[in-house]
Amino acid sequence: MVSRLKSGKFWLKLLAFGSMVLSITVAGLYIALHQAVFSPERLHKAGEDALAGTGRTLRFDKNINRSWFPRPTVTLNNVTLSDTGNNVQNVHLGQMRIGLAWSSLLGSPTIEKWVIKDADITLEQNNEGKWNLQDLWQNPKKSKLGINRLIIENARLHILTPARQHHLSEINLKLISNSSQNHSFTIGGKADNAYLKNLRWEGSGTAFAGQNGWRLPDLRIAVFAEYRDNPVNLAAGGNAQWHNHTLSLNKITANLHSPLYQTHISASIPAAEWKNGRFQAAGINSIINARRYETEWNGAFNINNLNFSPTQINAARATLNAGGKTQGKTATFNISSPVSWQTSRGWQLPDLKITTRQDQTQADGGPRFISNLSGSLTSSPEGNWQLFLSGLFDRQRTRLKATYTEKTRTIQAEAGLNKLAFAPYMKELQNESRFSYPRFLTGPNRIQINTLLLLNNLQLPNLEVNQIKTRLQADSSKIALTDFSAELYGGTTTGSLHIENKETLSYHLQQQTKGIQVLPLMRDLLRYNSLAGTGDVAFDFTTKGNNRRELTQNLNGKLNLKLQKGAWIGIDINNILKQAAFGQTESENKNTPFNSFTLNSLIQNGVGSHQNAELVTDRFYILSSGSLDLSKLLMNENMLISTTNSEATQIPLNISGPVDNPSVTLNYSGLTRGLNTPQEKQKALADTLREQFNLFSQP
Repeated sequence: MVSRLKSGKFWLKLLAFGSMVLSITVAGLYIALHQAVFSPERLHKAGEDALAGTGRTLRFDKNINRSWFPRPTVTLNNVTLSDTGNNVQNVHLGQMRIGLAWSSLLGSPTIEKWVIKDADITLEQNNEGKWNLQDLWQNPKKSKLGINRLIIENARLHILTPARQHHLSEINLKLISNSSQNHSFTIGGKADNAYLKNLRWEGSGTAFAGQNGWRLPDLRIAVFAEYRDNPVNLAAGGNAQWHNHTLSLNKITANLHSPLYQTHISASIPAAEWKNGRFQAAGINSIINARRYETEWNGAFNINNLNFSPTQINAARATLNAGGKTQGKTATFNISSPVSWQTSRGWQLPDLKITTRQDQTQADGGPRFISNLSGSLTSSPEGNWQLFLSGLFDRQRTRLKATYTEKTRTIQAEAGLNKLAFAPYMKELQNESRFSYPRFLTGPNRIQINTLLLLNNLQLPNLEVNQIKTRLQADSSKIALTDFSAELYGGTTTGSLHIENKETLSYHLQQQTKGIQVLPLMRDLLRYNSLAGTGDVAFDFTTKGNNRRELTQNLNGKLNLKLQKGAWIGIDINNILKQAAFGQTESENKNTPFNSFTLNSLIQNGVGSHQNAELVTDRFYILSSGSLDLSKLLMNENMLISTTNSEATQIPLNISGPVDNPSVTLNYSGLTRGLNTPQEKQKALADTLREQFNLFSQP
C-alpha cells in the first residue's frame, strides 16, 4: 500500500479519476440547474401557479442565463405580465435576476437576492375605484415564498386615475429581511409635477409583519424640488400601520423649507386613518413663517375633523390665523368656516367668518382695515362662485354680494358701506410716486369686474362726500367709473372717469357740479387755492402719466366756472389801487370779494388760458384774460378794472408770478396812451387812480 502511495502512476490515475468525477459532478449540477431547478418548463409552471385564476400570462425571452455561484441564480430578460383577458402589458421588467439560497436545494425555497431592473408598471383605477392590478395583491393563492433581499433599480410607475395622472421614474428600492417579521427598506425616485421642477423623493424605515398587516414605527419621507428656481425641501416622519386594508397614521410631523420668501412650514397630525378610499383626521395643525420684501408673515392653519375622499371633502372647521409686520405697520387677519366639497357640487363654506386689522402710527393715520364680517362662499365644479359678506368695516356697517363666472372670467358685485374715514389711507396714497395698472386685471389669470358701489358718507381731511353711487367696470384694457353721483362741497355732482391701460396710463374725467364750494374742489383737483365761492363747475379733462407731475403736465380739456358770493384769495384790488394812488394800504386782508365770477378756460399741456373772464363786485367790474400754468402754479393775468360809472377811465392791471404770492403792476402804457410829456402822463395816471379809488370807496 505504501508503495502505491509512492507510485507516480497511482497519483496519475487518481488525478484522472478525480477530474472525471468532478467533471461529471459539474455536468450533473449544470444539468440539474438547467433541467431540474431553472428549466424553462419549471419557470413557466411557477409563473402559471402564481397567476392561477387571474387570467394573466407571464412571458420572458428564451435566452435564460443561469449560474451556480455565489448562489443558484436565474436571469430572465423582457419579462411581461398581461392584463386580465387581453394582451395589454401592464408590467414590463427589463431584467429579473432571482438568486436562491443554498438551503433551498434541501428544503423550502427561499430567495436570497431578487433584483429587478428597468421595470415599467402601469397602475390604473377605473370609475368604480378598482385598480387593474388589484387581483395580484389580493390573490389568496399568492406565494408564501421567503425573500431575504429585494432590489429594484431604475423602475418607472404610472398611476392613472379618472381625475389625474402621476408618473414616477428612476425608482430604486432596497428591502432587506432582518427576520421573518422584520424588514428594513430604503426607497427613492423622481416624479413629474406641473408646478415643481426636478422633483425627487426618498423614504426609509423598518416594516414589521403582523397578522393581516404591517407596522412601520419609524417611517421617514423626504422630498426635494425646485419652485420658481428656488429649492424646496420637505421632511416628514411618524408611525404608520397597515392592518385589515386600513392605513393608520400616528404622530405624523412634517417640515417644509424654501429660500423663496424664507418660507418655513411645520405641520403635525396626531392621528389619522385611510380606509376604503377615505382619509380621516381628528385634527391637522400647521405653523407658517415667511418673509417677502420687508414684510414678515407668520400664521397658523388648523383643520378639525377632516374627512377626505376622491369625491368629497368635509371639515368641521378650517381656520387660518395670520399676521404680518413691516416698517411700523402690523396686520392681522383670521378666516374660518366649515368646509365641504363634492365633485358634483363644488366647494361650500356656509359659515364664513373674517376679521382683519392693520395697526400703524397715528402720524400715518392710525388703525385701518378693521373688519368683522360673516357670510358664505360657494363654488361650482365649473369654477363659478358666489360670495356674500355683511358686518363691520372700519366699525361701520357694510355689505358685499359678488358672483364670479368662469366662462367670461367676470365678477358681478354690489358693495355698500355706511361711512368711511379716509384719513388712515391718505398718507400712503400721497406717498405713491408711480401709478400702475392693477396686476389682477392684466396677468394670465386676469378677470373682469362689473360692480355697483354705494357709500353713504366719505370723510376726507377737509371734506365730506355723501350719497356716493357709481358703477365700476374694469378689464385688461380699461377701468371706468360711470353713472357717478354724489353730494360734495356743499352741492351735487355727476360724471365719469375712464382709465385706459396703454404704455402710459391715460385718463378722461368728466364732471358736472351744482351749488358747490369751489375752493376745496380746486384745491383737491388742481392744487389751486386762490378761488372761493359757491356755484356751478363743469370740466372735461384728458391726461396721461405715471405720477401726479406727469398727469398735470399732460392735462388737456375745458373748465367752466360760474360762481356767486366768493373771493379771489391772495389779491386785494382795493389795496392795490390805494397803494398806487396814495402809497398806502388799507389792511392786510389779501382777498377780493365778489358777487359773481364767470370763467371759461381751455387747458393745453397743463396750461389753462381764458378770455374775458368776468368778476363783479358791488363797486367794480373786472374783465380778465390770461393763463395759469397748473404744473408750476404760475399765473399771468391782464385785467381791465372799471366801476359801475361807465364814464370813469378803466384801469389796466397785470398780475403775474406764483399764485400764492403774485406781483401786481399797472399797465402804464394803457393809461397814458395819446399823451406826450412825462408830466402829462404822470398827472393822468395819478388822477385816474384817485378817481377810481374814490369811486370804489363810495358806500
